[in-house]
Amino acid sequence: MTGYNLIRFLYTKRRCFVKEQEPRVVLQCYDPMAGGNRHYDLNNFVHREPLDELNPLHEWVHECKRRRIDLKALVTEVRLSPSASNQELDEVNLWVKTKNIPCTVTQSDLTSPLAPTLDELRKIGG
Repeated sequence: MTGYNLIRFLYTKRRCFVKEQEPRVVLQCYDPMAGGNRHYDLNNFVHREPLDELNPLHEWVHECKRRRIDLKALVTEVRLSPSASNQELDEVNLWVKTKNIPCTVTQSDLTSPLAPTLDELRKIGG
C-alpha cells in the first residue's frame, strides 16, 4: 500500500513485526447517509471531533454498539510495554485471572533497567 490513511495504519504492519501475530480488530458502525465528512464545518474546515450539531447522525443510527468478543479464543499472550510498572503488571495479571483467560502475561523483550520510565519519557516529550 502507498500513501497515508487510517485504514493503512490499522490493518498493515512492517514485515519486521510479522512474527508477533498481533490481532487487530476494528468495529465500525457508521451512518451510511452521512458519508465520512461529519468533521467538516460550513467553511470546509476540518475539526477533530464530528460536528453533531451541524451534521447529526440519523435517529436510527445507534450512538453506541456493543459486540461480544471471545477473548479466550483470540488472546494467547499479553505482552506489556517496556515502560509498564510492576503495579500495572499486577493489574493485568489480576484481570487475566479474573476473566479466566488462559494466557501468559510477560514484560516486553525491550524491558531494561537502562530504558527510561514513562515519567522520564513524558519529561523529555515536554
